[in-house]
Amino acid sequence: STPMAEIDGFPVRPGIFDLNGAPPLQNGVNFTIHTCGGTSCELLLFHRAQEEPFAVLPFPEAYKIGDVYSMIVFGLKITEFEYAYRLDGPWDPSKGLLFDKTKPLLDPYAKAITGQSVWGVKRSDEDQYHARVVRNNFDWKDVFPPRLSMSESIIYEMHVRGFTNHPSSGVKNPGTFAGLMEKIPYLKDLGITTVELMPIFEFDETMNARTVDGTQLLECWGYNTVGFFAPNSSYAAANEHNQEGTEFKTLIRELHANGIEVILD
Repeated sequence: STPMAEIDGFPVRPGIFDLNGAPPLQNGVNFTIHTCGGTSCELLLFHRAQEEPFAVLPFPEAYKIGDVYSMIVFGLKITEFEYAYRLDGPWDPSKGLLFDKTKPLLDPYAKAITGQSVWGVKRSDEDQYHARVVRNNFDWKDVFPPRLSMSESIIYEMHVRGFTNHPSSGVKNPGTFAGLMEKIPYLKDLGITTVELMPIFEFDETMNARTVDGTQLLECWGYNTVGFFAPNSSYAAANEHNQEGTEFKTLIRELHANGIEVILD
C-alpha cells in the first residue's frame, strides 16, 4: 500500500477496517478502533514511558465506516513508540455516554500494555495505560494441543504467580511463565493432563490494595482485567518489548509438547 495523505508529518491512508488493534504491516501500522456514539477520534503516539504524545493524528472523517475508524500510518518503527486514542462525543451519564476528548484511552485490542510491568509497583494517578505494537511471528514448531477428552483429563487449576512464587518451588524464575515451565516435569510426575490457568491477562494487582497487621495485601487473582488480548507483563521473566506474549506462548508450546492441555480461566 502507498500513502494518500499526510497528517502531522506522517504519511497515511485509509486502513484495513476489519483488522482490529494495531497490527504491523510491511511498510506501516494499521490502527483500527471502534466507537459507538463517538464524533471524532485522534491517534496519540508517545515515546516510550512518556506521558505527553509526540504526535497527534486526527482521523479524517473519510477514514471512518459506520462506527469504525481505521488508518495506516507509514514510517513508524514499532520499537520506538506507544499509542493510545482520544475520542470526542456526547456527555450524558444517564445514557452511559461519558465521552471526554481530553482523556487518553487504551486500545481494547492491544496485544501489549505498558504501565505496570513490575509486580506490586503501583501506578501513579498521572500514569496512563498505553499500548505497544507486537509482531505475530512466534514459531509454534508444528506443536499442537493434545485434544484430550474430559474423561481422560486430570485438571490442575493454578495461579501463574502463586504456583512458583514461594522459594520452596525451587525455580530460577519464581512467579512467572518461565517458572511454571520449569515445573513441567513435576506436573507430568503427578499425572496431570491439563492445566487450567487463572487469569493471565494484564490486570492491576494494586487495585484495592490494603494493609492488614502490617502486611500489604494485593489483588492476586486477576479478574479485574485491563486488556483481554495482552498477557500480564509482570508474569514474564524476560523484558519483552514489542515481543510481549513470547514467554507465554513458549509455555503453551512446551506444555503441549509434553502432552499437557491448557485451559484459560
